This record gives sequence, C-alpha cells and structure tokens, in this order.
Amino acid sequence: MRISIAFLLFWITSAAVGGTISGHVKSTEGEPLPFANVYVKGTTTGTTTNSEGAYRLELDPGSYIILYRYIGFKTL
Repeated sequence: MRISIAFLLFWITSAAVGGTISGHVKSTEGEPLPFANVYVKGTTTGTTTNSEGAYRLELDPGSYIILYRYIGFKTL
C-alpha cells in the first residue's frame, strides 16, 4: 500500500530582507515529522527538521522551490 502525501506545512514565514524561511513539518494528522529533509530544488542547500519538526533555512533573497522529504511519505 502506498502512503500518499502526508505533509502539512504548518507555517512558513519568510523575510525578504533577511532571506530566512522557517516552519514546522507535520503529518496530515498534525504529528510533527522529526528529521525530515527540507531543501531548495536543484541545489545542495537544505536542512533537517529537529525532533519537533521545526526548521529554519537561511537563503539569499529571491524565489525558490522548497522540497520536503520524509521516509515513507511522498515528496511535497
């Protein structure tokens, strides 16, 4: 049985000047997804969520596609 998308991005905030995005990665049931991978598509820039599913990523100002990956879940 395939597991469907179960990522729910609780919130993302971005600051155009600071170039920071942060948020929490959670399942559709609201459970935090610890140690999920968060990265910029087409680059090696990324981070991992902490044990509570929280992350913070410093980027230069601009437009990016952010990908979220977690073992057993479809990439979002």
